[in-house]
Amino acid sequence: MKNASQFALLITIVLSLSAITVGAADPPPDLPGVIEFQARMGQVTFPHDLHHQQYDCQTCHHTDGYQSCGQCHGARADAPKRKDAFHALCKDCHSKEARGPAKCKECHVK
Repeated sequence: MKNASQFALLITIVLSLSAITVGAADPPPDLPGVIEFQARMGQVTFPHDLHHQQYDCQTCHHTDGYQSCGQCHGARADAPKRKDAFHALCKDCHSKEARGPAKCKECHVK
């Protein structure tokens, strides 16, 4: 009986680890370090590397794959405009985390 319960425990551990590995998509190998967005209020410099080190990709890339934001936001009628999506996601996260820029001129530089 002892061997059977140890075997069952081993199988449970292996299946759990497999589920975690399968559920986590690998990020693309060519991650940008910094992304610059041109905006009417001034250029926004986004430190992608910094965010990638601290957060799971799905936090921002909420769709299958790792598309750039502009592929949906601003391009599809059923997706919010990029500006609205960025302001909601970025400002809300910065406010919730109590760090990072949350005022216009802290992000937008002319």
